[in-house]
Amino acid sequence: FLLHLTWAHTVKDAPLTKYLNVYPTETTGIVHIEAEKRTDFHIIEEMALTNSSGQIVRRYGTSPTKFRIDISDLPPGMYRLKVKTNLKTESFPVILNG
Repeated sequence: FLLHLTWAHTVKDAPLTKYLNVYPTETTGIVHIEAEKRTDFHIIEEMALTNSSGQIVRRYGTSPTKFRIDISDLPPGMYRLKVKTNLKTESFPVILNG
């Protein structure tokens, strides 16, 4: 008599969370910027939007951790949004469609 037992169980993955979220990455103008809610103090200190040549085309100063920008008046193309908070700096691609 041969007995073979197999124990299987699922492991729940921890949800992936990003500190900064920029969406949509393809837009006709409005781009939303959100920082993850935290218990400690955090704020968006500055943001810079650069074109495909690396030139800064827009600068934004201190902003709330939930913010939106309108870039519909810029020429269509590929941009990069650099977001700096007091905790982290990240860069995000943004495609502006005409």
